[in-house]
Amino acid sequence: VLVRLTCGCSGCDKELAYFQELHKAYKGQGLTSVAIFREPDKKVEGYVKKKNLKMLYAVDSKGKAWAIWQTKKMPTNFLIAKGGTIIAVADGCDPSGLLAKKLSEKVASLLNTKAVNVQQVVKEQAKKVPVGRKLLRFMAFKAEEEISLDKYLDRMSESQKKAEKETSLDNYLDQ
Repeated sequence: VLVRLTCGCSGCDKELAYFQELHKAYKGQGLTSVAIFREPDKKVEGYVKKKNLKMLYAVDSKGKAWAIWQTKKMPTNFLIAKGGTIIAVADGCDPSGLLAKKLSEKVASLLNTKAVNVQQVVKEQAKKVPVGRKLLRFMAFKAEEEISLDKYLDRMSESQKKAEKETSLDNYLDQ
């Protein structure tokens, strides 16, 4: 059983994709993934829908599970074998996916199967997500200067506005 103690923080948001992929990769081979949230029910309900969470989850708004597991960092992930032996603990936030990749290798070893590189799978999926050029340029521009999207669009020439279209992140970055 993999117990994922997490919250709706920005680091957890980034890391969640790797753990959802870990769940997807091994659920049919005996892995049960459980996300335990510390926020109130309503907040968790919205978060679960927004993130399209496909694993089991529980709400621990009073933090009792955090106390039992002696969790000091968010998120903390435990790989627990049948019978309750803790095989691995991955604590702290790792938006790069390296901790999830290492945990995936341990899961594969425990299940006696081939490891899935969840870090690479998520990276490949991100390349396929359509992203508007306009939004990417705006985000880069906004980092340099505080500006609204409307003002940014006003500064664009008509030819630039016409050139804006949906594209994959990979194609955009190659240009």
